Amino acid sequence: MDVALIGLGEVGRCFAQPLAQAGYQLGLCEARPSPAALELAGSLGLEIHPAPVNG
Repeated sequence: MDVALIGLGEVGRCFAQPLAQAGYQLGLCEARPSPAALELAGSLGLEIHPAPVNG
């Protein structure tokens, strides 16, 4: 199943790791990623999109 996280503040980051560990395909979206969001995306091997993408 695909899951998109729109916003990578504290709550979005809290959901990202468990969803990834559970096997979900994640899409990350944040217009202005914080250092913590960039670190999380790097650890998950994912790109952060500045706006929602379709596909």
